[in-house]
Formats: sequence, C-alpha cells, structure tokens
Amino acid sequence: MSLLLPGPVLREGVADAFRQLDQNPGNPAIRAVFGRQVEQLLRALAISTGQCAQLALRGLRAGLFYIPTQPHIRHDVDRRHQEMTAAFERMGLSGERL
Repeated sequence: MSLLLPGPVLREGVADAFRQLDQNPGNPAIRAVFGRQVEQLLRALAISTGQCAQLALRGLRAGLFYIPTQPHIRHDVDRRHQEMTAAFERMGLSGERL
C-alpha cells in the first residue's frame, strides 16, 4: 500500500479550461472557478497525468509508502507535519512510546 502525494495534476477538465481561457481570457464561467492567480499557479506547477503516473510507478517500484511527485509540495508536507506535531503536544500525547 502506498500514499500518492501528487500536487497539482493537469487533468482533462483543467486542460480544457486552459484551452478555453486561451481563446477567451475573461470567460466568466471559467473565471468563477479559476481566478487569474489560481490559473497562473496551475499553469506553472501542474504536471501531466502521464508524468504523475510515471512517478507513481517509480515510487511503487522503489517500495515507497509516500510517493511525492513534485518538489514544491515538500513545503506543504513540512507544514502539515508541524501541525500534527503541535496537535500531539496540545493533546498531551508527545514523548511516550509503547
């Protein structure tokens, strides 16, 4: 069993939205879902489904439990780890092991 950490992936629906925005950048229906900032981030960071699949297979072959696919998600993973650690501490559950 493994846990895929894909980050943004350029799925068919997102790619179609980008094609429509290329033709009409102010498309109100798409802009209701994708603001300009979100569009810029997704265009810069999203990988293709094929790239994601290749990385997933590479992680599976390596026997990894966690399979990251993009370097920029490391910051999110680190932040979530800190949040989880803080939750253990606030619950008084830090330090002891069975």
